[in-house]
Amino acid sequence: MPLPYLDTSILTEKFRGLVIDRLHEAERLSDGFKESLLSWVRSGFSVFAGSAISPHDQGALERMARYVTRPPLAIAPSPCKAPLEDADDAFTKSTKRNWARLLRKILEVDPMLCLRCGVEMKIIAVITDPPVIGRILAHVGSGRGHDPFERARAPHAAKTG
Repeated sequence: MPLPYLDTSILTEKFRGLVIDRLHEAERLSDGFKESLLSWVRSGFSVFAGSAISPHDQGALERMARYVTRPPLAIAPSPCKAPLEDADDAFTKSTKRNWARLLRKILEVDPMLCLRCGVEMKIIAVITDPPVIGRILAHVGSGRGHDPFERARAPHAAKTG
């Protein structure tokens, strides 16, 4: 039986609110960051109200599973193994600026500005090794890590004064 017309924008906002509320309740989002996420015009959430996939259509189920498990931004490993400090040529600087501009446009927030005080941040390391990333995320998820947005004061605030 086909469903009646659904306004997906209403469903999207409801879904967005539920996900953000759950993350906040699980103490994965601070109050301020929750409010910031809810204020974004383009939230990054979407709801599909098209044709359902039959549980017997193995091919369609596999395609959907591959689609929903892919990362939002796929980053291929770089063939270049040059150290970060040696990468100050004009091309690299331009690439960094373009990447920050793209993130600023998509996320509606400048990724190079501190959310707490607005001071420009500097990239000090780039981690691309999946096992290292996994260990960092496991540590943060274990509760032994800390939320950098929940610090009593920003590191540079300690230097002034």
